[in-house]
Amino acid sequence: MMSATQLSCGIFSRAQIILLDSTKHVLDNVSSAGSPVVQKRLYGWIIQPYAVHLRPTRKIVSLIILTSLCVSLQLAPRPPNVEFTSLIVFLVGAVFGASFGATLAILVMLINGFFSPWGFAGLMLPFQIAGMAITGIGGGLYRRTRGGLYDGRSHVEVAVLGAFFTLVFDFITNFGVAVSYMLTGTPILIAVISTIISGALFSLVHVVSNFFVFGIVFVPVTNTLQELLGGEKVWRKGLIPT
Repeated sequence: MMSATQLSCGIFSRAQIILLDSTKHVLDNVSSAGSPVVQKRLYGWIIQPYAVHLRPTRKIVSLIILTSLCVSLQLAPRPPNVEFTSLIVFLVGAVFGASFGATLAILVMLINGFFSPWGFAGLMLPFQIAGMAITGIGGGLYRRTRGGLYDGRSHVEVAVLGAFFTLVFDFITNFGVAVSYMLTGTPILIAVISTIISGALFSLVHVVSNFFVFGIVFVPVTNTLQELLGGEKVWRKGLIPT
């Protein structure tokens, strides 16, 4: 006599077969219909694990190139707090989506944390990763508000956003410095105040420089990159939601 477990397994296996047959039938109909909207929904709902193979090659290649560029600039000798990493991370988020921007931020900060010319990041590493990842996510959110289209007004918007996310990054990393002071026995209030005072000038340079870097560079570089990749319409026609 068949046990309850065997019966359940048999029913589940049969259900899988029916689901796969139904999925194949639906996808065949969608393929013949040629509707990109329906394809996007079906791939996102039914066979998402296989959708990785459909990701545009040039999208991945562009991300690799930008990652290499970002790491090179990050590791190159430069004045303190004058950097282009925030811009590139925000730009990648604005072109490829928030997840790409956050992923780039994590990878770059990990590499920089171990190989930076300023030394090993140590306790600061998780705070640096968190601050930069927020910048990448911010780029992805800005992309949604603008629909991937950037004009003259975007210069001012991005300049303000660049200064804002730089300030957020500095706040998070300065808090990390304060935590390191606290671990040595420094009172919390003194640790926070001393960190703010000692880092005020560096933060000012960082915020002001990124205000101009974002405002001047973002729009022309992003529009050129999207033209080379086929524009925002390429992502809308793709089968993978970003």
